[in-house]
Amino acid sequence: MTGRGTGSQSSDAGRLEEEISALKSDVAKLREDIGAVADALKDIAGEFTGSARGKVNERVAQAREKVGEQVEQASAAGKAAVGELGERVSQRPIASLVTAATVGFILAKLLDLGGRR
Repeated sequence: MTGRGTGSQSSDAGRLEEEISALKSDVAKLREDIGAVADALKDIAGEFTGSARGKVNERVAQAREKVGEQVEQASAAGKAAVGELGERVSQRPIASLVTAATVGFILAKLLDLGGRR
């Protein structure tokens, strides 16, 4: 009986070593696969970041363009208002002078009252 037990044990040990070897091989393959997945995710994240950065840059450029247009419109409106005011002053210089003096006097009084408190 001892002969059978030794043969059986060596056979079991051989199978166990084969199983361990197969398991090690599977773990090594799994590591390679996980590394490949990590690399793929890194590439996808890089592409997404580049795409998002491009979209942000487009929106910034659009916003700058809109702001530039609004500044031009405001500047044109301001120039038109100054031109119109200049015309009114030249048409009625005395009335303009009296109005400016009155506004200045009222502002001076308001500022003076605030300082006394």
